Amino acid sequence: MRKEKLLIIFFILGFLLSMSGAIMKIMHFDESPLILMGGLISIAAFIFMSLSEILPSDRIGGNEKFMWVIGFLFMNILAGILYFIYRRKRIITPTDK
Repeated sequence: MRKEKLLIIFFILGFLLSMSGAIMKIMHFDESPLILMGGLISIAAFIFMSLSEILPSDRIGGNEKFMWVIGFLFMNILAGILYFIYRRKRIITPTDK
């Protein structure tokens, strides 16, 4: 499986599990911590895989790398959407795929 497909799967799975777990937590279901933990693990995997593409890249400068790290840590959903739609093709080289 290609790395891009894994990134998309982890992003969508993390988003859906986190939202489902939060709703289940509000409704006081017993399984909500397990669902939330699955969402957090998926989000952590997505962040790790994304940053493993960004940090070794020589196509962007240090300031932009720092901003991506901050974006992924504090605004994960927005940074993930921007990463897929706008910047991923610019950050990685064709040989990195």
